[in-house]
Amino acid sequence: MSFEVAGETSAAVPAAAPQAGPAFVPVVAPPEAGFNPLDHPLLFLEPRLVSDTSAWVGHIPLAFLLIDLLRPRRVVELGTQRGDSYCAFCQAIDALGLPGPDAAGCTATAIDTWAGDPQSGAAQPGVLAELRAHHDRLYGRFSTLLQMPFDAALDGFADHSIDLLHIDGRHDYASVRHDFYAWRPKLSDAAVVLFHDTHLRRAGFDVHRLWDELCASYPHVAFGHSAGLGILAVGERVPAPFERFLAAARARGTLVEMLLARLGQRLELLRSQRILCSAVREQAAAAGAWRLATGQAPRPTGASPQAAATGVADDLVAAALDAANVRMSLRRTREKLARAHPLRRWLRRLLSLAT
Repeated sequence: MSFEVAGETSAAVPAAAPQAGPAFVPVVAPPEAGFNPLDHPLLFLEPRLVSDTSAWVGHIPLAFLLIDLLRPRRVVELGTQRGDSYCAFCQAIDALGLPGPDAAGCTATAIDTWAGDPQSGAAQPGVLAELRAHHDRLYGRFSTLLQMPFDAALDGFADHSIDLLHIDGRHDYASVRHDFYAWRPKLSDAAVVLFHDTHLRRAGFDVHRLWDELCASYPHVAFGHSAGLGILAVGERVPAPFERFLAAARARGTLVEMLLARLGQRLELLRSQRILCSAVREQAAAAGAWRLATGQAPRPTGASPQAAATGVADDLVAAALDAANVRMSLRRTREKLARAHPLRRWLRRLLSLAT
């Protein structure tokens, strides 16, 4: 028996002596065109930034991997918002030691107005400030956040200078097409372009239309999870490790897409868990305030998470019943006052006649 990993075949392994019990059936993974995910431990890096609302979170492991495969000299992102994708690129650049003081070092730039758009909605106050607080101290030595329209930033980049371009601005067809062709001259001969939301099919989201057009001209692969991410090999001299990854990812039925999807889903589940735990803590605080206001002793600490959650739920139900009883009492009081109002008016009239 032999097996293949990353295009290399092992020597035959002698069979073990027969033993009683179920037969052992070895699982032999198919070769992945020379690409082995285990050669890229950056895939399993824990992200430093995972926001509560971004649909990009599921692609963060892929962002780590792409930086490892491409080893770019310049990364540019168009449309950043809370920074999940961009900070993933920066974290990988930092982890690989790619930044440098000379021209050989990698630099990164995020461009956005942070003013909102029809797809992402109106801008929320403080988003850019929160991003700067996280970004500047970790990546400020090699990365820049530019608050301006995409086109206004074009003159700041030399032609053929960008190795990785991520387009995630407005998602209508005219806008995303304009962004690609406006920045096309800035791409190097090793450039790769990413498009988010390639799998969304709803009003105002037309990235898939441009994606279908470009796929006829460039090597490509798209991953369907987390709204879809399209990877376009625009340059004619992309790095060999990326070419091997592209070949593996394009092969039908390979484990590459499954691995990336599962790693992304793990981050999404961890985010959901974090949000849920935060909500439970808030509800526990509300339940504790109700117990204090009603003269009850606080619930004991040290209970299991299940028992603590059950106790909070019981308290919230009791508090809701109390609130309902209070509302019912107030309504009855108002009804009594409404009935008493004509009687008071009749008594005043009777007293006026008597005097």
